[in-house]
Amino acid sequence: MKKSIIVLLSALLVFVGCGSTNVADSSSGDNFKTVYDDVADVRMITHEDMELGYFYNLKDNMSGERENIRLSITGNNLVCIADYQYKDWLFINSLVFLDGKGGRLKIDNGNRHEEVKNLKKVFVRERYIATLDNVSANALYNILKSDSPTVSFVGTDSRTDKLEIKKNVKSAMIATVEKWQSLKQ
Repeated sequence: MKKSIIVLLSALLVFVGCGSTNVADSSSGDNFKTVYDDVADVRMITHEDMELGYFYNLKDNMSGERENIRLSITGNNLVCIADYQYKDWLFINSLVFLDGKGGRLKIDNGNRHEEVKNLKKVFVRERYIATLDNVSANALYNILKSDSPTVSFVGTDSRTDKLEIKKNVKSAMIATVEKWQSLKQ
């Protein structure tokens, strides 16, 4: 069941990323954008501060190393999406969120998608997508409420540094968890 949901979400992200002509979007006035894909028959809600754009929200170095983290409400699910780009593979197996006070959340139930790009220099991109259950969503919410939450992308043989979650992304993630909880009621 979880695997089929993740496959559906992955397919949806590809459809949305390709600019499907069967996608309608709207803004609700509360900083969230809703996209409905009538082909996949699923609705995605994303906070405007976590929409994909030119800049990565965790790390965007001149070296080409870039990391991005975001939450999305897809159908009835809260989904965590991590993007990684660099010259070497990380092979993401999990994400670890820390609150700086001993609070820790490891998300290791996701799927990884990879691609190789060659724009003047070769680099790899990885995307890790995981659906959060109530326990994980609550733990993440508590970590995000701390003063300085961080996230690390953990791979097969290596990991990223602890990456500070920027203030606007932290606020958008908190708002997304709250919106997801309100929609479940």
